[in-house]
Amino acid sequence: DKEGRTRSRGANAAIRSRLQGSGVDDLVSTSARAAAVCVCNDEMLRSVRLILLCSLVSNIIYSLCMPTVWEYLRVDVGVDNKLMLGVVVAAFTVARTLFFPVVGIWSDRVNFRQPFAFCFVSCMVGGVLYGLAGRFKSLALMVTGRALMGVSGATMTLNSAYLARVVPPARLTHVMTLNQACSLTAIALGPALNALLVPLDALDSALLNAKSAAGWLPALLNLLLLVLFACKFDDVGDAPAPLLATTTQAAVAVGSVVAAAPENAYEDSAAGCDGRGLTYREVILGRGGWYLLLMFVSNGFQLTALDTVVTPIVHAQYGWGTLQNSALFGGFAATALLVTAVSTALNRRCAACVPPEHLPRVRILVGVGLMAVGYAVASYWCTRSHALPLWALLVFGCCVVGGVVLNGPSAAAVYASIICPHRKGEMTSLSQMLAGVARVLGPTVGTAALHGGGRRMLFASLGGVHALVLAISIAAAPAVRMRMST
Repeated sequence: DKEGRTRSRGANAAIRSRLQGSGVDDLVSTSARAAAVCVCNDEMLRSVRLILLCSLVSNIIYSLCMPTVWEYLRVDVGVDNKLMLGVVVAAFTVARTLFFPVVGIWSDRVNFRQPFAFCFVSCMVGGVLYGLAGRFKSLALMVTGRALMGVSGATMTLNSAYLARVVPPARLTHVMTLNQACSLTAIALGPALNALLVPLDALDSALLNAKSAAGWLPALLNLLLLVLFACKFDDVGDAPAPLLATTTQAAVAVGSVVAAAPENAYEDSAAGCDGRGLTYREVILGRGGWYLLLMFVSNGFQLTALDTVVTPIVHAQYGWGTLQNSALFGGFAATALLVTAVSTALNRRCAACVPPEHLPRVRILVGVGLMAVGYAVASYWCTRSHALPLWALLVFGCCVVGGVVLNGPSAAAVYASIICPHRKGEMTSLSQMLAGVARVLGPTVGTAALHGGGRRMLFASLGGVHALVLAISIAAAPAVRMRMST
């Protein structure tokens, strides 16, 4: 009615007055302000919290069985064969890697609720089979169960793709950092939960004990996730879509300025993405996606190499056992969480002086430089002394972990902002697959170098790989920029 239109015009005039009074004179500033107005409402925040919980649970599932899988295979299943141990452990990683593109493309076509439910049900079935393997002494049940639990690990792609679809670009680095913090916390919680499950052995049951609980507990956790996602999750296709509704309000607020903008004054995130070939060429070559994919590969390679080679080094030099190794890796996890907390606090302080589209570049360069410091310290002391000092090993580990924590979420946030809206699941799965391949190469190269040439060859080879990454980063990182258009 007439009165309503009058109120609407008055509200728009007030908004324009506030924008003009705040010194917003060009379209770049206005677009940034529009993104800032896109504050996540309650529905989206609830869904993002569910995504973070899913990330926590999926990584707990991965780490929960690692301390007990050998004893479960040898004692309960009755297979004393280390080759079969490798098959059981690899079943999770292989299944997860194969299903990255499946659930990614699925989410692009039908949104997220169905692939999430598929992953949760797969883990429930896999957990039950893994728990029953000891009761029936069946290696086939154990391998199949672990593989089905690996299918649920493909939610890593869904988590990243969903965050890329709904979180405003200005907040994406922060949310990706929280997502990685949940993953790191879960990896540290897995062995701790095993300790809490030890009293189950008092039941003297082949069906339920501390080792078979690595199947039953994931099944229960995924049943909980299935219920929560069915009741509380807001899919991007639901009406009204949380972020789209808020973005529309922001567009109305700055509509008068955007309408007067010259053509090509801002970048459209869907430009050049009409077909699959154009999409990959535009994102990987035109928008610098190749460098971000390189960061995913480098991080996966460095972390898994560190996880693999540290244990034999400390055993050979210091005679450390399981307890000391657990404390060491717990310290690395604590370092990762500390770096996450400090970097998050610094992000808020730097927001006033560094544009949000350029902040990820700073984090990436600092992270790569910090990792280079760790390799320099370890390589130097390997040449100076026969045994690597403990403090040098700790500095090396903390620098590598801290560097990955800094540049990993930043690269993921920038990559999420440059991929096309209708292919976010597919292209997120590409990054996850490459990182999965790197997680296989890391232990292989690390153990081969350590076995063939000792610590000097190890740090020379891994350090050489990182030196190449550092050189590429210095040349390519200045072009890294978050795309703030939605």
